[in-house]
Amino acid sequence: MRILGIAGLCVALGGCIGPLVPVTHVDDTTAVELDQTVRIFEARDTPSNAPVLGPIIATSCKNKIWDKDATAEDATNQLRLMARQRGGNAVGNLTCENQEGTSLAKNC
Repeated sequence: MRILGIAGLCVALGGCIGPLVPVTHVDDTTAVELDQTVRIFEARDTPSNAPVLGPIIATSCKNKIWDKDATAEDATNQLRLMARQRGGNAVGNLTCENQEGTSLAKNC
């Protein structure tokens, strides 16, 4: 009985832990501004002579039931924000990996 109570408490509080990967919240106003100022190039469309500031990675998570759904658009907005913070005006070689779904390792 005591073990079941502790297990139930762990499950109940488990949703209080944030994503275990870096996630940056981009509000709707900032997302609109980034869409207008930071271009996106898919891998096949990236100019070959474009300067590279370095790789960036973003993950979209839905950790809690009231969070927005995880989307490629959310991850792309995070990439745009990171690029702008590094002084860039575009994101090149954009690829989107398959969704992994919920996992204990990422809590997404």
